[in-house]
Amino acid sequence: MKKVLALALYAVLLISAYSCKPAVETPLQEESFSTSGSLSLMPSNSNNTSELLVATPDSDGLADSAALLLLSEDEAEMIRVMIAGKQFISALQCGEQPINASERFAMPDGGLDALAAFERFFIMDTLYVSGVFINPKKAEPYICMISGIGRYRMETQRVQLHFDRSEPIKWSCSLVYYNPLIDYTIERYLGYLRDEDAYGLASWLSGWPEPDDAIISAVRKTIDYYTQHDLSEVIIKDDLWIVESDFYYAEGYRRGIVDAIGYSFCLELICGDGYCFPCLVDWMA
Repeated sequence: MKKVLALALYAVLLISAYSCKPAVETPLQEESFSTSGSLSLMPSNSNNTSELLVATPDSDGLADSAALLLLSEDEAEMIRVMIAGKQFISALQCGEQPINASERFAMPDGGLDALAAFERFFIMDTLYVSGVFINPKKAEPYICMISGIGRYRMETQRVQLHFDRSEPIKWSCSLVYYNPLIDYTIERYLGYLRDEDAYGLASWLSGWPEPDDAIISAVRKTIDYYTQHDLSEVIIKDDLWIVESDFYYAEGYRRGIVDAIGYSFCLELICGDGYCFPCLVDWMA
């Protein structure tokens, strides 16, 4: 119990210790990481070689002495990921691009604009690390949940930040990857709906020039559904928000549309495996 309480206290100290300052290209595996106190990761003298000794911060009267805790390797990695997530947020709040982006999620042009993506969805000074998890089914197994108040919906939104086991630790984020694809996908989808082009939409969604009957049927049902709206002219609203998923799928996105006679409706996008597609009526929850 003392260990759990000490870990919780240290997590609170760690989360609150950062201020807006330029990100530095310092490997996160250094022997020490300076916050308001210090954190040292050192092999323990015990027979369990997977354990580490962690010195907790001694500041503000919250710790009378530098207590030593025995942490498992997984617990030490969770702290390491928490630090990386906090550095990611700190860079964004300083108006900078976070360093050490994973090549696995790089765009075709090599660019990853994390700053633009998070500014689009969040009120930046509300961002914080809300959780750290391990998902062994992922190529990047460490999940750091980033939360904050949405820019257009004044409620908490969450997005997953994934980290790998590399040195230095590298991040990937579906929000950053899919952000440039959202506007293109909405525009193209509206074009197919406006033209009532079931075959073209089915081919695009399936990725095949000869889509099967099931996808064509679903597309026709969707086109019939949207004929209730006058899509000759539309206004694409700014109120874009995240549709949260679980650990196994990327987030989705929902956007408001106003048709030519002033009626509002939403289009939802689903994302995964590098693709961003509209959600058909049959797929809607």
